[in-house]
Amino acid sequence: MVYASTKIKKNAAKAYDEEMIENERFRLIKPEGFINPVEPVGDAIFSAYTRDYGTEGSADMRLADANIYFFPGETIAKRQAEIAKTIEIVNARSFQIASFPAMMLEGSHVDNNVKIVSFYKLIEDGSDLYELRTEMLEDERNNLGDRIEKMMDSFELR
Repeated sequence: MVYASTKIKKNAAKAYDEEMIENERFRLIKPEGFINPVEPVGDAIFSAYTRDYGTEGSADMRLADANIYFFPGETIAKRQAEIAKTIEIVNARSFQIASFPAMMLEGSHVDNNVKIVSFYKLIEDGSDLYELRTEMLEDERNNLGDRIEKMMDSFELR
């Protein structure tokens, strides 16, 4: 019985290891400290989030989360305008990934008196749009910033 319990604990801990996530649509590196549940959250087609939550005013918020959304018939320009209504954009950069137009956005907003830093990577595929959105508590930027950046950089369409 002890052996089975130890094995389960080891396997559970591995769920938080860094790993490459690939499917027929996209690929990305899920960073260490994040778990990818079997069922994505809400309308997302992919979700990952930290095990840990904030403290005090952010006690019901995870330190960081990441979701990929699919928007059929959407463009980067239209989605950028929608995002600008919800966050204060402080950085925007357009580029190409292979033949796909892409854009990175960085911004912030306040949720229940807690400052949240948001990163978006938008990739157009013909007339469709994929969006990787990561959000983290601003206080965690030094702890999680490099891991979030690695995930954002690794996100690409197949």
